[in-house]
Amino acid sequence: MKTTLKPKTEKMEGSGEKTISCFRVFNATNDMVNRCLTYKGPAKLILIVALAFLFASAAAPQHRSPWKVPESAKEKKNPFAADESSITRGKESYKTECMRCHGKNGLGDGTSSEKLSETVADLSSSEVQGQTDGIIFWKISEGRRPMPTAKSTLTDDQRWDIINYIRTFAKK
Repeated sequence: MKTTLKPKTEKMEGSGEKTISCFRVFNATNDMVNRCLTYKGPAKLILIVALAFLFASAAAPQHRSPWKVPESAKEKKNPFAADESSITRGKESYKTECMRCHGKNGLGDGTSSEKLSETVADLSSSEVQGQTDGIIFWKISEGRRPMPTAKSTLTDDQRWDIINYIRTFAKK
């Protein structure tokens, strides 16, 4: 029969150990005894915090580092003219797949953007608008955390139309 005692955090005299959890168990002679889990000083706590920081910092550079777009993708040309038809189709696809993070006008202020730890790209910025259609197509296709890949949710044609729509966000 195992009974859980109320966990404590208290310093044990002279040992430098702290009790973090206690419970009752029966020993080999069938006597009930208290057993407590302890840790010695701050060393283990510092180690745990350091490991947590290491894992968190390993994941962070994934988004801060520049995109590594293949050369072949950079030169890819949009097969659709930026006409009214393509822009209208792109707007509809954008509303479905992009607007929740990038916002109605592509400013990175969508309803889901505030829930993300990373800043959502402003699609109207000169940085985005200065990229080739091929680069933007590749980024939409491949995604990068927190942005999902669109290869399985959007056809190639829909992605090209979205690019034509994104071009309407350019600051004039």
